[in-house]
Amino acid sequence: MIHDLNVEERLFTADIEALIAYDRGFSEAWKNNTEYRLEIKLPDIFEVCPRKYARTFMYSRLINFLATKNITLRVISRKQNNKKYETDS
Repeated sequence: MIHDLNVEERLFTADIEALIAYDRGFSEAWKNNTEYRLEIKLPDIFEVCPRKYARTFMYSRLINFLATKNITLRVISRKQNNKKYETDS
């Protein structure tokens, strides 16, 4: 399902603010609307942007939204044998 980008941005306001505080490069990319790539381990993003369950797929909507802003978020999970989770846009 595709949602309006303004709705998505409001939905992820807390996550975006947390990622801005967490990573300087993300902060610069968000403010300047530039391309950026952030790799983060699942336990770390779960602390920064908590979800009900600590699963990589729980962050897929956030990952898709950030992709529209030229920001690639990759969540690394040990349980996936060090595979990196990233949705295709």
